[in-house]
Amino acid sequence: MEWDFFLAHAGADSPAAERLRSLLEPHATVFEDSMLRAGEEWDVVLDRHLRASTITVVLVSRRTELAVYLREEIARAIALARSDGRRRVVPLVLEQVDALPYGLELRTPVRLGDGLDLAGAADVLLEALRDSRLPRSEGPHVVAGQLGPLLRQLDLDALSGVRSDVLAAALAEVGESDALWLHLARRGLDARVLLPSLPGHDEAAARWAFGTEAVPGARDLPAAVRRQLVRRLADERTDLDAASVRLRREVLSGRASTPDARRLASAVVAALPPPRSASTQAVLASRGGTTDLPVALAPLHRTALGMTALPPRETALVGRTALVSDLVDRLDARLLRRGRVTALLTGRLGAGVSAVAVEAAHVLADRFPGGVRYVDLHGLDDAKRAAADVARLVCHSLGVTPQPGAEAEHLRAALDGRRLLLVLDNALDARHVAPLVPAPPGCAVVVTSRNRTQSYADVVVHVPPLDRSASVELLADVRPGAGTAALDRIAAACADLPMALRLIAAWMTNHPETGVDGVARLLARERTRLAFLDDDVLPMRLAIELSYRHLDDDGRTAFRYLPAAPGSAATAEDLGRGLNRDPDLTRLTLYRLVDRSVAGYEEPTDPPEPVFRLFELVRLYARERLAEEEPPEAVARFRRRLLTRLRDDLRSGAEPDLALRLDPTPLVAARDLAEREEWFDLAGDLTDGLRTVHEADSDDESARRDREHAARLRHRGGNAEAAAREYLDLARTLDGPPAEDAFTTAERIAADARLWDLVGRIAHELAAHHEARSDLTAALAAGDRSVTALRTVHRNATALPVAINNTRLAIRLGDFDAARRWVAVAHSLADARTPTRLRADIAYEEARASSGPGAPALWRAAAELYEQDRNFGNAGLAAFFGARAARAQGSDAEAAELFLAAAHLHRAAGDHDRAVWAIVELSAAHAEVGRYEQAKDVLTGAWDLHEETWGHGVAAEVDLRIAVLAYLIDGSRPPLSRRGLAVADDDDRARRLAAVVHALSGSAGEPDVLHRFVGSPMVYQPPDHRPWLHGLGQEPPEARELAEGTG
Repeated sequence: MEWDFFLAHAGADSPAAERLRSLLEPHATVFEDSMLRAGEEWDVVLDRHLRASTITVVLVSRRTELAVYLREEIARAIALARSDGRRRVVPLVLEQVDALPYGLELRTPVRLGDGLDLAGAADVLLEALRDSRLPRSEGPHVVAGQLGPLLRQLDLDALSGVRSDVLAAALAEVGESDALWLHLARRGLDARVLLPSLPGHDEAAARWAFGTEAVPGARDLPAAVRRQLVRRLADERTDLDAASVRLRREVLSGRASTPDARRLASAVVAALPPPRSASTQAVLASRGGTTDLPVALAPLHRTALGMTALPPRETALVGRTALVSDLVDRLDARLLRRGRVTALLTGRLGAGVSAVAVEAAHVLADRFPGGVRYVDLHGLDDAKRAAADVARLVCHSLGVTPQPGAEAEHLRAALDGRRLLLVLDNALDARHVAPLVPAPPGCAVVVTSRNRTQSYADVVVHVPPLDRSASVELLADVRPGAGTAALDRIAAACADLPMALRLIAAWMTNHPETGVDGVARLLARERTRLAFLDDDVLPMRLAIELSYRHLDDDGRTAFRYLPAAPGSAATAEDLGRGLNRDPDLTRLTLYRLVDRSVAGYEEPTDPPEPVFRLFELVRLYARERLAEEEPPEAVARFRRRLLTRLRDDLRSGAEPDLALRLDPTPLVAARDLAEREEWFDLAGDLTDGLRTVHEADSDDESARRDREHAARLRHRGGNAEAAAREYLDLARTLDGPPAEDAFTTAERIAADARLWDLVGRIAHELAAHHEARSDLTAALAAGDRSVTALRTVHRNATALPVAINNTRLAIRLGDFDAARRWVAVAHSLADARTPTRLRADIAYEEARASSGPGAPALWRAAAELYEQDRNFGNAGLAAFFGARAARAQGSDAEAAELFLAAAHLHRAAGDHDRAVWAIVELSAAHAEVGRYEQAKDVLTGAWDLHEETWGHGVAAEVDLRIAVLAYLIDGSRPPLSRRGLAVADDDDRARRLAAVVHALSGSAGEPDVLHRFVGSPMVYQPPDHRPWLHGLGQEPPEARELAEGTG
């Protein structure tokens, strides 16, 4: 939504903001932060609404300076207003304050008091809104925009010697040339002073600056010149609309009392081009700068000397001592060896290249008796000085008058052997300084430029950002005793660039109430960082913008889109694919960005493709340009193409490449970018790729985090099934409560999406998890949910094993009523297509849950079904437990039959321990009722059951039972020699056998003890059998089709 007003205020001023909002809302749309909804990311939402607002009203009170985030809003609003003249920032001063907040000093405020209350302020604001709604041609910023091109054209015409169209219009208005001079002189201006192409320019400038014939008003030279130029150009614009004419007349009359008129005057003055000649500079320069020059010098010479004077040293030049010393040594050595030297200093913008060059020039000044000359070439801005102009200016400073068209040749001749050092600052490129280099014999030329591809230099020095310690030292000078950690964060936000550090140091000086931690927090926000690194004298944003302007179309496109890539970095291949451009041409473009010192690159060994990224503060500016110049859908398409390509590359390779394994950061950045764009499918796929990287690196903990992150992404993207499966896979890798949480989340997501088949499967695995942790109650509850979910979608065959499991859990809990209910459920789920194995399981569990006279028959039925399925082990168990049930009911014959069947079935299954167990139980049944001989015969036959495969202690027990039975039959004591009874195990079972041996060895024996032993269950019986079905049932093909059709 678009807003007419955005109300920015400290929290303590909320009542005034809400009152103002109520006054404005009947006539305009107003956003105020009390309108934020619960759960919104307030900083992101506020920035979005701020960008959508026409006028930002800043409520200023004594509480304003304490509101840290408000200062960020002010900085952001000012930055938006600078980039779009339709926007305004209006301070509304609620009470007397010492000063307006930083950045608002030049904004005309609305002040309460003197009869103006909030209602009156609302009327003023609505009037400003109505003015902003006028056609763009009627705003003061447009008047300045209309006059700006005229100023530039006037300057360019004068530079090239062409009679200006602007002057032609003035001539037509006032008649002959002399009349023009009179017309302008009446306004305090001799036009020849400002236009180097006009005859008599130098003389007029000299008279203006130093002679006695200066026109009235010449004492305040800069103000007079600018004021009269504004007036003259305003007079010459005849095609302005009525509103613009009204504003123009206010400015011309000197009664620029309205805010619009003052803004117009300021905007036009700001649009004035800088002077290009020594004579024009003589008019605009302050007299104080030339008072120390010899009086005998000609005015033009004196002015040119002032214009080429070496600037003073940077007072806060920290951390450059070694660099300057090395540069001086190299220049000295080259000069000594070759008799002349040409040096190029280059570096990223804001690195202080000019400061290093100036410092080196001051150090070297004594070596050059011919003096030092310095010229700022303005290579990147509209006032770029041509080589011919520079040569003319330096010639004038040497007292030489060059011939027009041969300025460079005259300069070289004048410098030959003069032993002069010439500093050419801010060259655009090699072509810009080509006529001035290399240095003439005996001289040195030092060129600074952001373009590092210049081949004329003998010495090339790349000026890097400061070391972090030097950055912290620079900041510590303005905040002595401040914490190093906070200063370190500030330096990092400034990218260790001296220009940015000086700007923020000045801000810290002007705002002592903001601690270093507060400054660090302000700079941490990327959206407003550049606004804090900007002022009217040294604007960081403008410095970057100048480099941006001089890129070609391909370079500007790459510049804008590079920060939009994951991690704000990309290879030429990636960027080219994202922009649908040839990667080789994109690579050349990216190297041009490097050459212009706005980008750098890293070249890993594997793969060899370099990764390009803009320098930090440049990146922030590029993000602004991207938001302003590219449609959001185009940026989204670019990012989607990049991320999709990365995802496809990850899918196509079986093994993550070495670069990603060594540093997965680019993949993390890609995942995070996809998540911010809310492309959750892509983000999930990239997270899967990241997990593959971590798994290949055996980083199990990171892999688990990746799996959980992927699950959350799938869920946020609305893909409930994929999310639930991701959480299920995660649960399988965990243990304990974390696993339970993952299972529960997976089940909840699937249930919310009514994915009942998946709910059933997840709940089944959760039941197995609980059972493994001996939480049988929770296991049964999960099993219950599993069956319910599966039956909902008619997955009866799938649910059947779960129902059988639930029966077993109920039995283990001792809840036989529940067990019988689950048996009934299992029977209802089975049909003619149910596999024999599962029907046998149902019968087995039904027998376990039963205790009545029909139990032996149920066990027998289960045994028969297992035998049909050739599951002889389970068949043997069913027969064994059936024999026990028959024995408990006094059915000795049936018990004997089933014990023998159990032994046979266990032998068939190869389980000899359990076969012996059945034989021993049958022998015990005979012995219990006094049939000792039958009991002994049964055991004697057991030796045919491969005793060498018996478990530990089994043979000893069988041998002992035979000996005891022999004693009970006829009183004999056969030797215990088959396996011996020297049982080494010091456990309870061994002690029980030892007690029987002791009773048998006594002189009279202990018949009661011996009888109980041979009639008791086996001591060394196999471990309990706890069946658990870990797998789910398989639906018959036709049933699956039916269920899928109805689900």
